[in-house]
Amino acid sequence: MKRILTILLLTISVHMSGQKISFYKSPLDSVVMKMEEYFSGKIFFVPDTTSRARCTIRTDDESKFLLQALDILKNQGYSVTMKDGNMFILKGVGISTSLPLQYFQKSM
Repeated sequence: MKRILTILLLTISVHMSGQKISFYKSPLDSVVMKMEEYFSGKIFFVPDTTSRARCTIRTDDESKFLLQALDILKNQGYSVTMKDGNMFILKGVGISTSLPLQYFQKSM
């Protein structure tokens, strides 16, 4: 009986430990600040100061939160670029480079 009670209490406590993430009509910079808690690298975000975009997110899983937040940002016209473990969120076209072929090759 004691063993069953222990298992029951552990099951309830594990179920209750999941954090719910909820945003209702929040500005995008608030969502990006929350994303920083769940992302291992740094997030560099340049907000569009002319836009008053708001978003709503509600989820129980942090990985789903990141995916939903990135989807909302992309739908608002932001580009998301991953570089060296960091995330860059910019309005418009993302970070890109175009170097000539064999740019880093040692000249002879």
